[in-house]
Amino acid sequence: MTTRKSVILELESFSPKL
Repeated sequence: MTTRKSVILELESFSPKL
């Protein structure tokens, strides 16, 4: 598990449209 996973999760939470 890398930090990228956290970034992706944050992005999805912030912009679920993506």
